Amino acid sequence: MRTIVHRSKHALTAAASSMLSLAVGMAPAHAVLQIAWDFGGTTGGCVDNTACDTSPLVGTLQIGDQNIGGLQINGSIQTSAKGTTNILNTSSLSVVNTTGASIDYALAVGDTDFVGPVTSFSASGSGTWQTAAGSTITMNWYNDANNAQGADTTTDTPGTLLHTFTDVAGPLTDAFSTSLVGPANDPSLFSMTETAAGTLVAGGQLVSRGQTEIKELVTVVPEPGSLALLGGALLGMGAVLRRRRLGVSNTEADAARFTAQADAIVDRIKPILAGASTELQGAVVNDITAIWIAGHRVPGDRVEGDRMREELLELHATHVRELVCMYLGGVDG
Repeated sequence: MRTIVHRSKHALTAAASSMLSLAVGMAPAHAVLQIAWDFGGTTGGCVDNTACDTSPLVGTLQIGDQNIGGLQINGSIQTSAKGTTNILNTSSLSVVNTTGASIDYALAVGDTDFVGPVTSFSASGSGTWQTAAGSTITMNWYNDANNAQGADTTTDTPGTLLHTFTDVAGPLTDAFSTSLVGPANDPSLFSMTETAAGTLVAGGQLVSRGQTEIKELVTVVPEPGSLALLGGALLGMGAVLRRRRLGVSNTEADAARFTAQADAIVDRIKPILAGASTELQGAVVNDITAIWIAGHRVPGDRVEGDRMREELLELHATHVRELVCMYLGGVDG
């Protein structure tokens, strides 16, 4: 069933203006969501929130239905989302070859300033061929940790190729799909670019084409053991400074004793803090630092000092359990 297309004068004028701008080499003045195409030798493109974009929303680039180079493009939408979940998506309801000959096509969609750090990606693509036997499509997904703008042209693909997929259409109707999850390394802002290219035979249709690339922001949470070790190190430093102020020399034995005490802290705290929030872990470090530096030593009485440290260790364990209950809501210590 062929799609009946209604084209407005505004949409056609906007598309012509966009293609002219790319023809004379006018790249966007700043990093944005954009699309570039080459359909049957006719090149062009559109930038988010410019005249050729029929959507007023930032991050949604919608192209009016139109015939470009013999291909009728219907329902072309590109979207970009940045933050906790970074998404770049490109799709079209249908691409129809309205001529009596095969037509080569290519497109690229890109955007920048996606939010890192991210350590993995998920890429997917799909579509359906209709009366398009022998037609082809190759889809690519790119990632650039240097945050360079892609899709100035159909071959502008900065960064690393994450995934590629090729399909050849069978007779009558034929569907394809692909997906891949893998590692990525984007410590800060990064860009993503997607491309699709191939040949559409005479009278063939590519329906419900879509490509998506998703990367989720990673929240860096220090291990409880690491925070406990940090607390122990701070306590040892504080004790050394205090002994210096009191005129007491520090020996290797003292250093070994401070280390053993830090290890005891680690052993007591790790099982209690396992899986706790960074706020809770930070509160624990502050708590133990204050308690131990304040009462680390009783001058002239080693036995009393050892007894006080043991009591403080028990007190600190109690504080940790109370903090866990406060942050996690009623956990039985």
